[in-house]
Amino acid sequence: MEKGHRAIFKHCPFCWSTDTAFVIAPVPHSDLIEYYVECHSCKATGPLVTSSKRAVELWNERSGNAL
Repeated sequence: MEKGHRAIFKHCPFCWSTDTAFVIAPVPHSDLIEYYVECHSCKATGPLVTSSKRAVELWNERSGNAL
């Protein structure tokens, strides 16, 4: 996410936990960094993408309309 912005994660679509966070994943043998959101309760993950903002968007789209 951009500096100074706080990500808002919707609940996990599998266990309904709100205990979620970003994971930053360096790509082996590359200067690239990828991001995903992970549920700390059930370990479900969103897709691996090259933008932290997009990682949150995709997580929130998966989890429906409720926060």
